[in-house]
Amino acid sequence: MATYKGIQGFSVQTLAADPDNTSWVGSIFYNSTEGVFKTVKPGGISAATWASGGPMNTGRNNTFGTGQTQNGAVCAGGDYAPAISFTETYDGTSWTEVNNLNNGRQDGAAVGTYTSALAITGTPPGPASTTNVEAWDGTNWTAESDVNTAVQQAAGLGTSGAALKAGGSTWGTPAPGNKANTEVWNGSTWTEVNDLPTTDQLKGGGSSTAGFGLGLYAVSPSATVYEWDGTSWSTGTSYNTGRSRVGTSIFGTPTEFIIYGGSETPTIRSTKTEYYNGTSWTEVNDLSIAVATPGTCGTSTDALCFAGNWTSTPALNYNTQEWTVPDIVINTLTTS
Repeated sequence: MATYKGIQGFSVQTLAADPDNTSWVGSIFYNSTEGVFKTVKPGGISAATWASGGPMNTGRNNTFGTGQTQNGAVCAGGDYAPAISFTETYDGTSWTEVNNLNNGRQDGAAVGTYTSALAITGTPPGPASTTNVEAWDGTNWTAESDVNTAVQQAAGLGTSGAALKAGGSTWGTPAPGNKANTEVWNGSTWTEVNDLPTTDQLKGGGSSTAGFGLGLYAVSPSATVYEWDGTSWSTGTSYNTGRSRVGTSIFGTPTEFIIYGGSETPTIRSTKTEYYNGTSWTEVNDLSIAVATPGTCGTSTDALCFAGNWTSTPALNYNTQEWTVPDIVINTLTTS
């Protein structure tokens, strides 16, 4: 009878625990603790999954969310009927209540890290968008210079010291409707620069010199992508499934990122996740819980999705979902 050693020239190794690094890719081993044979395969984006994280202290949707990794996120404001000022930070395990925004609001843009961020525009209690901007230093929120055009549902790109706000919509007066305005922040003032190709509500991310905005549309699903090169916007490659109010993890200067959730129709929330590699879009593993308008942070390899609207009618959402990309995948071998 042929043996593995006779075929391969070496024996199957016996290990008490599964290996945890890429040097084992392609190997077969025997896990003596579990009493089974296993194989080690490459990980990567296609093997990434969403898993439940620690629940929020205050459920909400339409929140300000930002951060570089799932071990360091900040969530502020949101819709709690009416808009609230509550702020929480996430350490990779649990949410902690910290100092509130000075002005409660929802549906705004957020940029930066959990220790240095901006909360930009949004809608306070009452049907009018705001020009308000506040800066977070890891402990307190303080007022900064207002933007020029009051909006909600705008894209935020960049950091607390070099940011961009684009698109959005205005409720109330003056001139309600979607906007194409783009403004940049140099740490002290906002300056209007080149507009979007068309008026649109956006979700976005990246840096103030290279980033992306994704068309939201409050009701109709969209797959529109805009790319920012530091000077002007151009239309990019559309993603596969049109949705409104998606979540995005596009921190830093992105060459790749993921989007997730959203609404495929006014009443159907999505679990779909798509990965952009700089050229094309690929559908990858779904969210655990369908959600629209989530708070978001992170990158294509280390992301967080929290709060948001998870039913066809407004509801308070305490859920947190963590996106993890494994280096390796270990499968148990079976025989038949």
